[in-house]
This record gives sequence, C-alpha cells and structure tokens, in this order.
Amino acid sequence: MSEQSNVATLPGADDREARERAELEQRIEAVRVERARVQAERDRREKERELADELEREERALKDDQAIADAELEHGPLGKRIEAVRTGQGVVIVRRPSPANFRRWQDRSVSSKDLTMDDAEQLVRPSLVYPDKVTFDAWVKNEPGILPRCAAACGRLAGARLDELAGK
Repeated sequence: MSEQSNVATLPGADDREARERAELEQRIEAVRVERARVQAERDRREKERELADELEREERALKDDQAIADAELEHGPLGKRIEAVRTGQGVVIVRRPSPANFRRWQDRSVSSKDLTMDDAEQLVRPSLVYPDKVTFDAWVKNEPGILPRCAAACGRLAGARLDELAGK
C-alpha cells in the first residue's frame, strides 16, 4: 500500500501524464485536420472530373445527334434505311447492306453455323456510314463488342431475325 501511495504522490507525475495526454490529443487533431484537407482536395478533384465527364458526354451526344441527322438526310430514316448503334465511344451508323453483300455474308455465316468476328466485319464495313473506317477500327480495338452489335443492326435492316443471324 505504501508503494502505491509513493507512486501516486511523486512530484510532477500527474503533470507529465497530463502533458503526454495533451500532446497525443494535439497529434490526433492534427492528423484529423490533415485527413479532412486531403478528403476535401479529393472531393474537389472528383467534382472537376464529373464536370469534365459531363461536358464530354454532352459534346459526344451533340456530335452523335448531328451525325444521325446528316445520315438521315443522305440515306433515309433511322430504323428503316440506317441504324444507329450507340457505344461508349460514340454512335456507329450503318446502312442497310446490299442484297449481294448480305447474301455473301449469310452464306458464309450459315455454312459455318457460327458468326465470327471476320464474318461480322465483312457485313459491317461496306455498310458503315459513320464514323470513318479508321475511327471505327480504333473504336472496335478499344471496345470489341461494337462489331457484333453493328452486324446485328445490319441484319435487322436487311430483314433478318436475330435467331437467323445466329445460324439457328
């Protein structure tokens, strides 16, 4: 018991503990302030990115709408003579394939029972209205699923049913 009282009554022990506690609380507060500053900076950058993304989407939508309007003037109405395939990179516009091109494509794809990417490309490339072929190739490289979607659009414009396009 006497040892405990000696420890408790040592001069300056309470002051030292109070200083250490105050120092820890100050460090905690400084870390919290820094974390809040970092989070505020991240939030600011995220808002800037969101605005830039929104501007990019709006500019792409305007460009896509203009391309569709131009294609309708030149080739006919959307859904009848042309079809627009919206992608993450922009709209792809295809026109109805020529009967000869569709027949060649269908003969190849039905005989193999499986539609290949090469088969899809053989149908789409001659029917491509927008974008230009170089841009289209870059888009397909970044987003390969565009090609079969465009082939399906060409098939629909030619009057084929989706199950027929799959060779079933």
